[in-house]
Amino acid sequence: MPQTRILSQSILCCICLSLCFACDFLTSATDITFGEGSLPLINQETLWPSADELSGLTEEEKQNISGFPESLENSTFSHLSGALAAQGQCQQMAQKPNNSLSAGVKNIDFELTSCTEDDRCHEACMNTKISEDGESSKFLGMKIENYINLTLLTAKQSKELVGQLPNKSADGIVQIRLEFQELEFFQGADAKRENINRYIEDFSLSIAKGSEDLNNLSTHNRNPDLVYIPLLDSLDLPTISPSSHQRYEIDLQSDVGQYLLAQIMAEKEVNIVLRQSYQIPRNYLFSMNVNPAGIQLIVQPEITINAIDVVSSQLSAL
Repeated sequence: MPQTRILSQSILCCICLSLCFACDFLTSATDITFGEGSLPLINQETLWPSADELSGLTEEEKQNISGFPESLENSTFSHLSGALAAQGQCQQMAQKPNNSLSAGVKNIDFELTSCTEDDRCHEACMNTKISEDGESSKFLGMKIENYINLTLLTAKQSKELVGQLPNKSADGIVQIRLEFQELEFFQGADAKRENINRYIEDFSLSIAKGSEDLNNLSTHNRNPDLVYIPLLDSLDLPTISPSSHQRYEIDLQSDVGQYLLAQIMAEKEVNIVLRQSYQIPRNYLFSMNVNPAGIQLIVQPEITINAIDVVSSQLSAL
């Protein structure tokens, strides 16, 4: 009798373990991730606008400045800072032409602030970091923000995704994340291309909901009511490379997360803005060329849905 009880308990234990493993398998097997092959890869090499364009000087204005070169083609950021100072300016905006944008990218625009020892752009150049004595110091160098407006999903892709959801409910969307495969500041072309992430300071990348108004993207990006959600910072920058991909999840309860869910469930185009903020300290301005140089960004969007309800209903019908 005792042997029978032990045998029964062993069988029961095996059955329970089998059921547990089956549950784990079903749960993991019904998490479906749409990414490579189903969602568009964002692969954008963003070259800086020409130094002549960033200087804001017309050909006539260059001729009126004594000793000013005819072209800034081979200039550094230090030369660019001097060009802005020559016309009494410290800020400049520029936009990349549409023919230089990869598929899915709608617009890229830049905002540069040259921080020197004079009082130009004093407020914009004050460091956000407070020193030990409780005072904020002034940053010297170049502060830059660039905005990338892009389409995460087309309306057709949103419709296909909704068709995969159990009961077409937003609850079936488990995660929306971005896999960063490359994020590199570089200068030089081809074999002379050089990673210059080491010159970059106070880097951050944040995300916000995008706009469908192509004629108003720059204004939309700078709308004070637009909520940007932090995604990456300076500690993340050196960890991202072609051999070391990094995934970052978007909080679905955040402002941008709620926008993404609403657009997908409405089977509409889903647009986002990636804002990159960083600065180049004054001692590195001579080391960074304006052209050819820029930022290489490769990002794979990924959306995971949970179809456990579908599997459960199929099992109950057996």
